[in-house]
Amino acid sequence: MIGSGNMATFLALRLKEAGHCILQIISPQIQHAQTLADQVQATAATDISQISSDAEVVILAVPDDTLRQLADSLKLPHQTVIHTAGSVPASVLSGVSQKHACIWSIYSIQKEKTPTHRNIPMVVSSQDAKTLELAQNLAKDISDVVYMLDDTQKSWAHLGAVIANNFSNHLMVVCEQLMQDHHIPFELFRPIIQDTVEKLSQRSPKTLQSGPAIRGDEQTIKAQMDMLAAYPMFARLYEMLSRSIQEIHHTHQTPSS
Repeated sequence: MIGSGNMATFLALRLKEAGHCILQIISPQIQHAQTLADQVQATAATDISQISSDAEVVILAVPDDTLRQLADSLKLPHQTVIHTAGSVPASVLSGVSQKHACIWSIYSIQKEKTPTHRNIPMVVSSQDAKTLELAQNLAKDISDVVYMLDDTQKSWAHLGAVIANNFSNHLMVVCEQLMQDHHIPFELFRPIIQDTVEKLSQRSPKTLQSGPAIRGDEQTIKAQMDMLAAYPMFARLYEMLSRSIQEIHHTHQTPSS
């Protein structure tokens, strides 16, 4: 396992629980490598040149930029090499080993509190049938929810994760800031957020859309745009999202600000 962060910790712990032998944890900071190594009864190292020749699989659980650097420098022709980045194709490892794949989890992992359930969607991709099967089996040891996608599909899935998770969370950050500025507790909105999330388990998000944009309530839209005059970036977000809602649902267009 190259890496000792959130994903490396999650994968190492899950694979160890499934009966796999984790030989090494390699990370630039020996303290971090040793902490994870102690949890999975592995050895710790700091240099990728120390990768054990006994390792059948090398997993690169590192940031995207680091992954690309390793892809340019590593040569592991006798081992299966797997990376964990959603935005990077499995083929980035083609120069490292002919046996290369990607296992990516559509989930925000925090190593301080790794998830205990097995409903984490794992996406597996590889251009080689045998490597794909191996990666699929590893993914099934990690989670009960495994999808096979090609590199193009995986790129779209990563974009979907950014929109559904990262962007929606940012909108909550915007909401929290606006409420703090006007002395309103963000806790006021937790029930409606939770209710929406629960409904999404059974319904399409399109059927859940509500608010002034889908109703074509131009007076409210204009009034709220005026309220955001002191927040020009947030006002642009409000306008663009309102227009997007109206276009998708074929309601009236938001008036220009």
